[in-house]
Amino acid sequence: MSSTQHTRQQIVQTAHALFVQQGVEETTMVAIAQAVGCSRRTVYTYYKDKQTLLMAVIEREISLMSQSLSKVLDHAGDAVTKLMVLLDNHLQLIQKTVQRQGEHNANFFSDTFSIERLRLKYDQSEYDMLKRILQQGQATGELWVADINSTAYLLLKSFKSLEAPYINRYHHEYGKEDYLRIKAAMEQLLRQGLTNHAKYKPTTR
Repeated sequence: MSSTQHTRQQIVQTAHALFVQQGVEETTMVAIAQAVGCSRRTVYTYYKDKQTLLMAVIEREISLMSQSLSKVLDHAGDAVTKLMVLLDNHLQLIQKTVQRQGEHNANFFSDTFSIERLRLKYDQSEYDMLKRILQQGQATGELWVADINSTAYLLLKSFKSLEAPYINRYHHEYGKEDYLRIKAAMEQLLRQGLTNHAKYKPTTR
């Protein structure tokens, strides 16, 4: 790792720690520089303002999520089981990422548009994993999927739609039992929808 990369990493890690401890609004670039042990000018050399640094912190979190999720492909089991394991891991990682931000997590993830833009790489990585599972299931005869790309896209959107119910499953309008019923319905839908249609010719469009 070069000196420049090391400095960037130090700034991002330190900023993350301070954002969690104090909140984004209460953390200044001066405080970050002091905690890193460098000048404020050095911090501004790499990040033009606190918002840019915040986005770098969130991008790092998303990158760590993507790395963890890739291990799911090595999980044993049939294709639908792998899809459900991927869903579980997706939701657990989202929850852990939010929880790591501490009491200030609502503020930490307040810029929804920017976060969605940063999530594009993570979403693309998960989309590729979904396609691989569908392709492998198709190759072994477990699955029959008319359009792998579109099915992977729909699965990704479905996974993302369950993030809020999963995180809030112990309170708000969704309880634990409500979430478990949704998850069971998802598995039933996958098993019936992807494995019982051998009459359709599979494609990889």
